[in-house]
Amino acid sequence: MNLRQLEYFVAAVDAGTMTEASRRLYVSQSAISLSIAQLESSIDTQLLVRAKGQPLQLTEAGRRVLPRARALLAHAEQVRSFVKDEADVLRGSLVVGCTSLAAPFVLPELLKVFAERQPEIVVDFIEAPSDKLAESLASGRCEIALLYDQNRVHDIVVEPLRTGRPYAVFDPDHPLAGRGSVGLDELAPHPLIMLDNAPSREYHRALFAAAGFQPSVRHYVSTFDMAHALVSRGLGYATMLGWPSVDYSHGGRGLVQVPIHDDPLTNELVLAHSAAVQLSRRAQAFASSCRDIVPRL
Repeated sequence: MNLRQLEYFVAAVDAGTMTEASRRLYVSQSAISLSIAQLESSIDTQLLVRAKGQPLQLTEAGRRVLPRARALLAHAEQVRSFVKDEADVLRGSLVVGCTSLAAPFVLPELLKVFAERQPEIVVDFIEAPSDKLAESLASGRCEIALLYDQNRVHDIVVEPLRTGRPYAVFDPDHPLAGRGSVGLDELAPHPLIMLDNAPSREYHRALFAAAGFQPSVRHYVSTFDMAHALVSRGLGYATMLGWPSVDYSHGGRGLVQVPIHDDPLTNELVLAHSAAVQLSRRAQAFASSCRDIVPRL
């Protein structure tokens, strides 16, 4: 086994076909096929299922090997960087993940600060629901991610960063908009605009269920902006978690946010990575920035 074989294996998985991997790496398709075959022979295990005209498919063994192959390649890159970089300046690329619900509130400031601290690191990010980010960590598509603890899965190591508490969003003419706080019993009779994606949907259903109330859902929406727009037209209220809402919806209509004063469920935004992967120095630096920035947002 050697690093080149692992590199070609990972590239083939990411590309989906040997032909596309060959194009991306500027290497002949036969060289990639031969290297992967040698890798499988050296560990006496088939990693890929090859079918003419079909995308490559990972075997069960291949799914287990893939994140470890990525980790070995990342570690090898660290060694190269360490040897070449006498000033110990971190360089290279880093892929991070952030849950879609928190990304607009977290990533802009976090990426700005991290770029100032580590200008030689090129950061790309995956914005997705928390459950999909957990899958991306396990597969090695991203090295580190910010996701909600509600979606924690086995073999994912987490570090709590920020606890979110729910609040309600109203249009200014709503009868509850002038309150200093509201209870779930007061909200239950009014029409609700529910954010219909994970983990928000499950969280808010559990929130009302724990208090013994059934919300009256008028509309399901997929984005904050759509929820705010409907609320601003007086079509219902919305419940949000974690970060303060904007004061205005699209079109300039006002919004009012009011804390929920019952003993509500909380949900933690956590820093997560695969237990099978040793974080690179780049990812460790990003984690340090997360600890500094996210709790203050």
